[in-house]
Amino acid sequence: VSHIAHVAKGAVVIYDTGLVAHSQYIAASPRGKELSVLPALYQHLVEAYTPGHRYFDFGTSNEDGGREVNPGLLRQKCSYGARAILYPTYTLTLRKPGLVVAPAGRASR
Repeated sequence: VSHIAHVAKGAVVIYDTGLVAHSQYIAASPRGKELSVLPALYQHLVEAYTPGHRYFDFGTSNEDGGREVNPGLLRQKCSYGARAILYPTYTLTLRKPGLVVAPAGRASR
């Protein structure tokens, strides 16, 4: 085992649209979890992206295709300063000759 295995590591992928900085795919090494590197990493990211962006999006906190809230994940994101927003999801069905938009019957969180 190399010495690198003992280093605290954390990672977050950021999708930057210019208006929104959207975080996704977070991970931490076992040592990173022990030392709570993700809160420090998120603090850095929010501070770095806030000046030039209208929103910092922590992403969804759901499971089962958007049918259920993941309370632990939501609690974690709220601990970083996020707040939950519920928004409707739609299904777009393309048909000839026209176009029909129908509510999906569920909401993403």
